[in-house]
Amino acid sequence: MKKLVALLCSGILISSTVFGQSFTTVLNWMYGEGLTKYDTVWDFRPNDLITRGEAAKFVNQYAQLEGLSKSYTQCQFSDIEWYDYTLIPHIAEACAYGLIKWSQGRYMPNNLITEAQAITIIVRSLYGFLDETGPYWRQYYYEAGQELGIIQGESLQWVNTTNITRQKMWTWFYIASQQITNKDVINLDWAEGLMNILDDIFWSESL
Repeated sequence: MKKLVALLCSGILISSTVFGQSFTTVLNWMYGEGLTKYDTVWDFRPNDLITRGEAAKFVNQYAQLEGLSKSYTQCQFSDIEWYDYTLIPHIAEACAYGLIKWSQGRYMPNNLITEAQAITIIVRSLYGFLDETGPYWRQYYYEAGQELGIIQGESLQWVNTTNITRQKMWTWFYIASQQITNKDVINLDWAEGLMNILDDIFWSESL
């Protein structure tokens, strides 16, 4: 049996034609994986913006789907006591997975998610924390987002100042979920197995 260490990279890219596909493809994935209760684009409200509190629920469910580990402990927030009680546990969980956090003991659940923050969450879900010690640490996540293929020409200034829609954020998560990264090891009996895997990943039948 051959052992193929999967296509090492910081992002073998799923085909960029995902961006040209209907959001229905992404929504069907979300619904099939239990990431949303909505099975129509209309009900999902794809053009709505996302608050940090709302994002926590989606991110927590995604972390569970991907089998991520909880490793972050600074998750006590002083500003969520009177927030939506159904979302408070998700905020704590999303933080424990190390995906959404904040500083100075505040979570700011009513703040909207920027595209830069969404990129940071997605990159953390794949590779953990990058270097966040300097004043320009968002740049590292931006560059990782470029390598993953989730950035399609948006400038660093754009992603830092633009709030993200539900459709765009979850299209990015969908693309990230399809990545083959160096954490994967695929056991193959013959080359045909690789072709079948790549067919599934790149949705060649629908291109």
